[in-house]
Amino acid sequence: MSRTSGQLRRTDNCEFNPHSNVKGSNPVLRDAMVQKDITIRVLQGEPISDLYTALANEYELKGRRLSITYSIRNDSDDVMPFGFGLHPAFNCPIDPAKSYEDYWLEFSNPETFDWKTTSLHNEKVLSIQDRDALANTIIVHEPVSSEASLTDGTHSVTVSCVGYEWLAFWSPRAPFVCIEPWHSHTDFEEVRVPFEKREGTILLDPHRTFTTAYTITVK
Repeated sequence: MSRTSGQLRRTDNCEFNPHSNVKGSNPVLRDAMVQKDITIRVLQGEPISDLYTALANEYELKGRRLSITYSIRNDSDDVMPFGFGLHPAFNCPIDPAKSYEDYWLEFSNPETFDWKTTSLHNEKVLSIQDRDALANTIIVHEPVSSEASLTDGTHSVTVSCVGYEWLAFWSPRAPFVCIEPWHSHTDFEEVRVPFEKREGTILLDPHRTFTTAYTITVK
């Protein structure tokens, strides 16, 4: 769920927390198949709000690739507005014998963007040495790449971002880097509009399911 600049209230006076998430709920393991590959399905057991009903996660591991699928179901009779973004973090360095300075971010396609103090112009490599910029989050709107990698040229972790409108990178001056595909984003500044009208807000019709997925590949 997306962080907002203050308490939110829909027109029907239904309140939302400034930064709701599912980490406080109690997941229930539904089933698992353990063969050469692994599939695990998890159902979150508690709703976040009166409108939220169920979040099902499916994890499928095939070789070095982990596929994660999220299904959000709205069983209420009202349209449910929500924001959705992912926050996976990866050790940096990946190889303990190396250092943070040996790594960079690499896109699958050349990217052109300007975000605060960071810019690329038809380039595939994004340096992670500007720790201040990463601490404040670097955001790419509508990336043309299908994936982005944290790599030293030998080892890498790659995150897919197909279908996501934003791709963010964050590291709070710590030994990890986040590669974050987002369908929605946090408030970049104070926004005084109803939650359901904010940029990136997803409106899920009653008794419908929103599904999204991404992959993490380790080399």
